Amino acid sequence: MEHRRRRRHLYALVAPALAVLLAACSSGQGTQSAAGAESKTAGKKITFVTALLADANWAGANKCFMSRSNALGMIPTLVAPPNETASNAGMVQLAEQALASKPDGMIVVPLVPAEFDNVLDQAKTQKVPVIALDLDTSTPDQRIAWVTTDPKKYGVLAADEVGKLAHGKGNVGILYSGPTVTNQIESISTFKAELAQKFPAMKIVDPGEIIEPGGNRNEDSATEIARGMLVAHPNINVIWSPDGLGGIVGALAAKELNKKPGQIIVVGADHLPQVAADLKSGWEQASLQSVSCAWGNALANTFAAYFNGKLKSPIVNIPPVLFTHDNP
Repeated sequence: MEHRRRRRHLYALVAPALAVLLAACSSGQGTQSAAGAESKTAGKKITFVTALLADANWAGANKCFMSRSNALGMIPTLVAPPNETASNAGMVQLAEQALASKPDGMIVVPLVPAEFDNVLDQAKTQKVPVIALDLDTSTPDQRIAWVTTDPKKYGVLAADEVGKLAHGKGNVGILYSGPTVTNQIESISTFKAELAQKFPAMKIVDPGEIIEPGGNRNEDSATEIARGMLVAHPNINVIWSPDGLGGIVGALAAKELNKKPGQIIVVGADHLPQVAADLKSGWEQASLQSVSCAWGNALANTFAAYFNGKLKSPIVNIPPVLFTHDNP
């Protein structure tokens, strides 16, 4: 869920921070109430060190954070590593630069939590409250809150959707990013357990093909891996992936093997343009998105609750959004 989520650890030299301010819009959904909070949030400067800017998933989260923050009277700033790298090292450097501007709050996406330890220690020293997004920090004392989508819940919902679409029968193949993507590993574990409990007639015949070996996110090579899985297991009639690329290449592999739309049920992740197109055309049957507008709204609302002394829980869990053929 990468995210898209995605959890690359590419190193890049970081250009000066780019500020993007967007107009106010809806209050949205997602977390603890900030009603009546405007008076105490007015003028609070919040820097969001996000992973990606143009990515279709992250763009929605970013926009909703900016608009909801503006609506609450806060002054939001959005920065990200250049060239859509989602560089962990780049985000650490941007967080260091943000602290130099003395913000009233900061949001980080700690893809490699330990590498954020020094800058988060600086934030504690400067008494700058921090919210972690998606992955948690090394220790809870490094942040005031963690906004996330529970990967275990994600796996359960995915299994329920797969079981429903397959009418409780079938053979499943799984495509995922790799063993270092911990949230996907957790999702897969709970997916398997839920499927075994609720749909015992469904069998996982391929427990996981890595579509990003060595972190190489290449659609052609990933499609070849997905096609190889289908050739090796011709009885597969369901493909599930907790990664947006997995659903896309699962559909491509089915096409290349001359399957018809829906002959292999494909349930993927995210809401990228190609995912939406595949849902409309019937090559994908469902997709679960975690990186969404609800994340952005939750970030702003959580800071508002904190500034007003109304933060009820340090863990803010946002459920994934389900997209289907009827709701692409």
